[in-house]
Amino acid sequence: MPELPECEASRILVERHFLGKTVMEVVDLEEGGGPREGLFDDIIMDKLKPNAIKEALQGRSLTSVCRKGKHIWWEMSGVGPSILFHFGMTGAFIVMGIKALKYQGFKHNSQQWPPKFTKLRVVFDDNCELAFCDPRRLGRIRLRNNAQTEEPISILAPDPYASLPAFKDFRDSVLKRNKSIKAVLLDQGAVLSGIGNWVCDEILYHGRISPSAVARTLDDEQLRSLLSATAHVVNMACKVDAESSKFPKDWLFHLRWGVKKAAAVGKDTHGNSLKVATVAGRTTVWVPKLQRAGKRQVGGDSKIKGKVKNETPQSTKKRKRKPKAEKDDVEAKKGRSSRSKPKRKKPVRDSDSEVVTKNGVESSYFAAPTAEADKEDVLKRIDSLDTFRRRSSKRIARRVARSTTK
Repeated sequence: MPELPECEASRILVERHFLGKTVMEVVDLEEGGGPREGLFDDIIMDKLKPNAIKEALQGRSLTSVCRKGKHIWWEMSGVGPSILFHFGMTGAFIVMGIKALKYQGFKHNSQQWPPKFTKLRVVFDDNCELAFCDPRRLGRIRLRNNAQTEEPISILAPDPYASLPAFKDFRDSVLKRNKSIKAVLLDQGAVLSGIGNWVCDEILYHGRISPSAVARTLDDEQLRSLLSATAHVVNMACKVDAESSKFPKDWLFHLRWGVKKAAAVGKDTHGNSLKVATVAGRTTVWVPKLQRAGKRQVGGDSKIKGKVKNETPQSTKKRKRKPKAEKDDVEAKKGRSSRSKPKRKKPVRDSDSEVVTKNGVESSYFAAPTAEADKEDVLKRIDSLDTFRRRSSKRIARRVARSTTK
């Protein structure tokens, strides 16, 4: 998705071609031959009604193009709201007659006009036009009376390109958090805004910090390295208008794309092996040999719940089953056995007497009947059986009688 460098390049594009010009016409219906041709996109037009943007912009001049994080807004002359853009995953500005900015992973066709998936088209006074395109419909267009003091701009953290925070403020913000440093950097309202997935991985690579390192465990040396790497990556990417072919050759950026499909993950330009995994819910590439965990000693629990999900090809192998003997050892440690329970020992008869022993204890209970068994005892058993049969017969007779009377 467009991150800080791509958004800054888009801001410069609009400023270069439209600053000081007056809006003559606004079309807020989809154009370009997409599946929603002629329809108003009420998802991208966040809480806006048809013609609301036309009423807000038409006849006003563009006085400044501003950006904070991944958000861009236009300040207009006269009285009225500003228009605010967020690109989402595939949003972009395209100027008629100008080659479209190239993003990694997707591109827009600027040869046809209006381009496909055009959600908003603005015509200025010199007949120059700008289109906002978004195939995946994850971008947003909003109107704000005062963009800087209203959400979402007001809740964003400092922008590292426009206003890099002082080390003390940066340090205090990071050490408050018990999440992975990657999760902290991706949170637009936490420490810095505008940092997305690839920029975050690049910063951590140059800062020599593991993406899964807990934020509050980073010592001052690591935090200074992290802040310096942030300034280096962001400034360098913005300097070349986010054109990836002009990025330094030793950047991780050139190696990260398509790593899931690769048979081998590969190595960086210095010969160090790369690792691919899911950290903070995002596909992450880093060099374990160079990027280390936090060095600060902290009290309490400094571990993050959950595990890093490995996405390297090796992780697709099936788990081996434990040998049966090993499984039995584990079960034995838990106080139980995975095998069936042992059978009870049969009573042992003493060869010289009728006394039977069980587990070393003498007991006549286990004595087997003999030919000299008491006749009275036998008769009692027979009487008990006859009594049981008689009572059973009476119960059956009563049940039959009740069923016939119903």
